[in-house]
Amino acid sequence: MPGPNDNRHDFIFLIDTDSYAGGLERQLTAFCTGCVGECGVGEEYAEVFRQECPELLRTFEDLVALRPDDSGCRRPTSIWTTPGFWNDGMGNHWPDSAWDTPEAIDAYKQAVQRNQTQNKKFVGRDRPNRHPSYQSVAIFFDKLPPDEVLHFLVQRVKAYKPIGEFDDKPNVIGFRLIQTEVVEKILWQTP
Repeated sequence: MPGPNDNRHDFIFLIDTDSYAGGLERQLTAFCTGCVGECGVGEEYAEVFRQECPELLRTFEDLVALRPDDSGCRRPTSIWTTPGFWNDGMGNHWPDSAWDTPEAIDAYKQAVQRNQTQNKKFVGRDRPNRHPSYQSVAIFFDKLPPDEVLHFLVQRVKAYKPIGEFDDKPNVIGFRLIQTEVVEKILWQTP
């Protein structure tokens, strides 16, 4: 009988950018790996990968893992928090060094003013809260990707060209490979 950790995804390749990564993650992942989720978003980018890198398609199909999103749709990617950055809850993203600066506080107040009807609970606040900033694209792997795959991904990200009218080319500030660990701790038990 399978256990809860039999289908975990331990390795995550992260592409850190200087702006919000939502709306980019599925296209960029498809361009870099040829893999798309059940939603099918990014298929045109996966086709570009298949044409340009047919010899690597099997490699990525064997390595890339699908993880369910909040709606249960299995995808090879997600947005991820970016170290060294925060957001004010109004769509403004800042480096940690901008915390409590007049520029960040003014931008926050202006965003609240522009959207007073939607942001009633924020009206009158004199400074923003500090929230995680999701500026990174995460690609999930079942196994540790070999060095040559990691180097290929870095080069492929740099070669990314938007296809769609609303697609953007990200300004990449770094790459990371992390390993997640699942820890099980018995909190209660009975015979």
